[in-house]
Amino acid sequence: LVYAHMRSCRGLTPRGIRRLHKYLADYNINPRDFIRLKLAGRKANLLRDPNRATPIKELIINAGIRRTTEEVPFGLKDLAITGGDLIKEFDLVPGPIVGKLHKALLEFIVDEGTEFNTYEILKTRAYYLLNN
Repeated sequence: LVYAHMRSCRGLTPRGIRRLHKYLADYNINPRDFIRLKLAGRKANLLRDPNRATPIKELIINAGIRRTTEEVPFGLKDLAITGGDLIKEFDLVPGPIVGKLHKALLEFIVDEGTEFNTYEILKTRAYYLLNN
């Protein structure tokens, strides 16, 4: 949590919000705790200018943590395609290549959005990754 306190939350795009959620999940950081820490840091800085509370509201809105309509996949188990599916579809040998491919698909979903988390789209993306 302390390591994450410098992570910026200003002007995040939907992709940035997904990446922030993934980052917090990867380090097992509760989003509410992250916001509390950011607010505490902001309040400490407000001691210099006590009449400006809007940056705190802006922080919560921009972080996309309080309300998000999109459920971000946090792990490989959240993908619509499994490692076993990849092995069967592409005649792969179980091993590191399957894990790397699966992780690349997770990154693709975090970057592009959860609407791409379908079996067919992920299969097409995996084919692209394997052949390029």
